[in-house]
Amino acid sequence: DRQVIFRPYSSRDAHILLQLKRTKDVVSSRSGVLNDLLELAIRAGKAARNEQSLPALKELKPYGSSKDPPLDLSICVQEKVMKDAIEPLIQECLEKLKASTQKDSITTLRQAAESLSTSDEELAIIRKLLHQPTIQLRRNPETVDIQQTLEDIGDKLESLRKSKAPLV
Repeated sequence: DRQVIFRPYSSRDAHILLQLKRTKDVVSSRSGVLNDLLELAIRAGKAARNEQSLPALKELKPYGSSKDPPLDLSICVQEKVMKDAIEPLIQECLEKLKASTQKDSITTLRQAAESLSTSDEELAIIRKLLHQPTIQLRRNPETVDIQQTLEDIGDKLESLRKSKAPLV
């Protein structure tokens, strides 16, 4: 098991980004999730080499592409890059993936709720009632009981219909 040395100025290591870009170009039309992951990898690779946002990288510049920096210096800079650039991108990607996996649940909830309407007025009310559960599904799906949400909407519609029913 050998130690991998962080070398942001290595032309050989930078070539990996080019390969990722080419792969993303081929995959982009086929898979949303894979495309998102490749995009994250490319953004992370660029971020790990951006001196403007990561001044610590300048400590490794004298070593260029031809020689390895001291291991302790490489590890120190690598940790800063992980903390300041890579980890925030990973969090962003995880949130995006989580939201995309909820797309089906949101679609199912909306279709089921909208099928309860008998008029445009009811449809508008349903859409307002769906706003908060939809946001919750995106943020924290475990907190939303879809069946209960549909029952609550049905109860509110029933109450609305009774209040508008003509007296005989």
